[in-house]
Amino acid sequence: MKRIISILFMLAAFAPHTAQVFSADYDSLPDDAALDAELEWIRAETVVMTKIATKTAMDADLVPGMVTVLRGGALEEQGIRTVHDALSLVPGVSTHINVMGNEIVSVRGLGGSLFSGNLKLMLDGVALNDSLTAGGYVIYQLPVEQIERIEIIRGPGSVIYGEYAYAGVVNVITRKKKNRAYARLDGDESVRTCSGGGTLSYEHPEREFDLTLNISGLRSRGSDVTAGEDRLYEGFSGMTFGDFSYSPGACKLCTAGQTGCPVPGIREFFFVRTVCSEQQWRSFRNAPYPPLG
Repeated sequence: MKRIISILFMLAAFAPHTAQVFSADYDSLPDDAALDAELEWIRAETVVMTKIATKTAMDADLVPGMVTVLRGGALEEQGIRTVHDALSLVPGVSTHINVMGNEIVSVRGLGGSLFSGNLKLMLDGVALNDSLTAGGYVIYQLPVEQIERIEIIRGPGSVIYGEYAYAGVVNVITRKKKNRAYARLDGDESVRTCSGGGTLSYEHPEREFDLTLNISGLRSRGSDVTAGEDRLYEGFSGMTFGDFSYSPGACKLCTAGQTGCPVPGIREFFFVRTVCSEQQWRSFRNAPYPPLG
């Protein structure tokens, strides 16, 4: 009995000090407004909003579909050069370059052939697929320095986009209302590539008008390659195609191209028509096409 009374007496003696400690810890906690602001900042940094799946802004992790969002800044840090290179990072998406030198993208095994028309390509929400080739291959050469983000939806969730969207949809969002210039030089013993470009913007707040122009250029020079002559070069059935052969002998791969994309907007709405032009060619010492293999 005496032991119990002693314990109670000790607890009563230390109770005020314990209360002061808990009170001090509670007072050091941030108020609700500061805590809400911090949580909002964390959410803005981690949550990616996208409209590609439902055409209304939603969290990319909660949309009803297989959606992937690639941020331009993160792609630059990874050393990615173009949209075509960036798409190779997406699960279920395969990229390659065919014998004609065209960039090809397939989603879950669909859309990998020329003129397939199974993948819808969009730039700032404007479809680029043309009626002749069913492709919008110009978009693949856009440099990541001019890209805000790339939104990809794979599978049946792309049904809301109609034609060309059987396998999926790729929407490239360009940088806007920013001024920036960049240059890049990379390569190895066999290939040397230099590229550069910039983003120019103009804004008239009183008229609620803005204009953004993305321009870029690229030049690459490869090493000498020797490929054996094939039947087209040697000739068959009395016909000789010579330099139109896929295997003309010695050749050198060179690539050059330019892209330009003006995006005008007024009152926070972009014009329906987005203009984008691109030219790319591959020249060879003896033939206009790359050798097979």
